[in-house]
Amino acid sequence: AYLYFDREDGSPSLDVSRIAGGYGLYRMDYHPGEEAVTYSDGSTATWSDALHLDRIETVLPLEGTIRQAVVTPDGEKLLVLWEGDGMLHLAVVELKSGRLVQQLDLLPITEGLGLSETEFLGDALLLRLWDGTLAVAAPEGEGYRLALSAKPTDAALAPYLSEGVENGRYRWNASVTAFDGERLALLYPQDNSVVSPLVLLVLNADGDPA
Repeated sequence: AYLYFDREDGSPSLDVSRIAGGYGLYRMDYHPGEEAVTYSDGSTATWSDALHLDRIETVLPLEGTIRQAVVTPDGEKLLVLWEGDGMLHLAVVELKSGRLVQQLDLLPITEGLGLSETEFLGDALLLRLWDGTLAVAAPEGEGYRLALSAKPTDAALAPYLSEGVENGRYRWNASVTAFDGERLALLYPQDNSVVSPLVLLVLNADGDPA
């Protein structure tokens, strides 16, 4: 089993002094199946799963803060998104062994600019930041590559959308997406109305409208 704790700068309440390797991504033995536990008062309980806390280890020591960790669709790897030194990083960990496969710098990230959500598009991972920045990490060999990054804004889209654009934050959060390995397609409502027209935007590898 893998786990991590939220650690923000200036919050010293998290004590990892008893964990060899310090703060980061942890791994411990997990055994599904029933296991009986006897308490000091003589009572017993049966748990369906067991975590062995005395076997915890740090598989990915970090100085920054882990924002999210997701398992790849094939169930083989864990993708760890973490922030440190003004950068959003991607670490690829092999689930079965705990081996660190890759560390990749994804995007510069400023204070207060958080990771909004992630979504798998096939085997590729789409990331959305709070300011509307989009990025796609695509599989390459054992690891991943930054296939596309873009920050669609009203100003950037104005030459391409003659009908205009409204309510920028809503349209990106509501967009339906697809990725073909090179281009990212976004289908989103033009505005908040019930009968809003749909707009299709296709971004190339440079993050520009194709």
